[in-house]
Amino acid sequence: MNNIKRKPGRPPSQTSRQAVFTATMALLREQGLRKMTIDKVVEQAGVSKATIYRWWSDKVEMSMEAFLHHVQIEGIIEDKGNFVDDYVGWFSKLNQFYDSPEGRILAQIIAESQSRHELLLPFQHTLQEMLVSKCMVIWERALARGEVDEQVSAQTVIELIYSPSSYRMLSNQPILDDVATTAMIRVIYNGIKKR
Repeated sequence: MNNIKRKPGRPPSQTSRQAVFTATMALLREQGLRKMTIDKVVEQAGVSKATIYRWWSDKVEMSMEAFLHHVQIEGIIEDKGNFVDDYVGWFSKLNQFYDSPEGRILAQIIAESQSRHELLLPFQHTLQEMLVSKCMVIWERALARGEVDEQVSAQTVIELIYSPSSYRMLSNQPILDDVATTAMIRVIYNGIKKR
């Protein structure tokens, strides 16, 4: 995670780093963040405990970096010809991600780091950049088609669209299905469409 300041000293080898991240993600899927221990990561990764503590303050910071290293919120941003269908297509993929084991790991990491703003804020910023970059592709298409009012803040609209999905993931509620997602995005679109 590039935004977190590293302790001084030699960085771990790429091989060791990859081994730690792979072991961390495997244990997060099997046991969850609360049950996972540094000792288990050391055992599975084949590295020393000193290597881990030289570069990560604890399992939460290590899990954040492992998550961002291994998990990308992927998906082709399909051009379906209009604002509503484009966003429904993307958020269907995002909601499936939130409902996956990786989505549950994400919720655990955020929950466990609520009092660690020095870690949580850069982590959330990186995730938000992933989301916003995808959403901006759709926004730019909508502007080019003349569908939306160019005076409206893209950032505000994007936050309105993805906040319900994020809230449901964090509060362990069922994900939004495509019907509910479509209804929500239509309401937003009706407020921002070009008159």
